[in-house]
Amino acid sequence: MSGLTPILFRSAAYVGSVAVMDGYFLDILDLNALRRQPIKDAPEKFSKWVETQVLEKLAKGRPDVIGIGGIITQYGRIKQITKLCKKFYPDVPIVLGGGVASSLPEFMIQKLPVDIVVVKEGEVVFSEVLHRLEKNESLVGLGGIVYKEEIRLVNLK
Repeated sequence: MSGLTPILFRSAAYVGSVAVMDGYFLDILDLNALRRQPIKDAPEKFSKWVETQVLEKLAKGRPDVIGIGGIITQYGRIKQITKLCKKFYPDVPIVLGGGVASSLPEFMIQKLPVDIVVVKEGEVVFSEVLHRLEKNESLVGLGGIVYKEEIRLVNLK
């Protein structure tokens, strides 16, 4: 299938553009865009490919915040990726969004190694989450999120 152009999901583009408009640097790892063809490999081989892509991206530099999203059917892959991210950078907050987050926010905060779950349309909320994390301010009272109590950032610019 040549001639297909992978397109970043619109919701991720919205959330990312809000972060950029707020003055934050954005770097995206779009695993769907990196795939050159439909997945035909054994699940173990594809999981190893995902792991390699994620670890290579993380090795390029410590992020201040990691954002990840997807739909509920991607739960297993999101679990794999968030575990890799937390192992590589245990102190970097992970923010989960998208359909997977909105469908079962309490479940996601309990079962995944994520720190904040943004529900529904997250563009405005994500902006406020980034601002509060940067200032080490409490997330108490911020609607549209579920979060773990202790989130501390180190070296946030």
